[in-house]
Amino acid sequence: MKKFTGHRESWGEFVDVKINAPDLLAKEIKKKRRGEIWISGICDPYQPVEKKYQLTRKCLEILSDYDWHVFLQTKSPLVLTDLDIIKRFKYIDVGFSILFHRGSLP
Repeated sequence: MKKFTGHRESWGEFVDVKINAPDLLAKEIKKKRRGEIWISGICDPYQPVEKKYQLTRKCLEILSDYDWHVFLQTKSPLVLTDLDIIKRFKYIDVGFSILFHRGSLP
């Protein structure tokens, strides 16, 4: 993603906050046939800034209202703050990435 965003920081040292994502989703979802969506194609939707902006939460609310099937992938416990919305979905798959490190890496 760095080559598209122009960031000079190391990967993991920056985050671009798309504050208009819920507004764009609300506008575009009206034009689409109900389907499936994968949330977390490039990076975790529950970055620490999610506490402040709640963009993932707002997008999940919209997707729930339109009854879309969501595939959500995260490694963050912040997903637990959205259990109330996740429970509203008829179709949702939530996956958790578990990172671990043992020993030294080459």
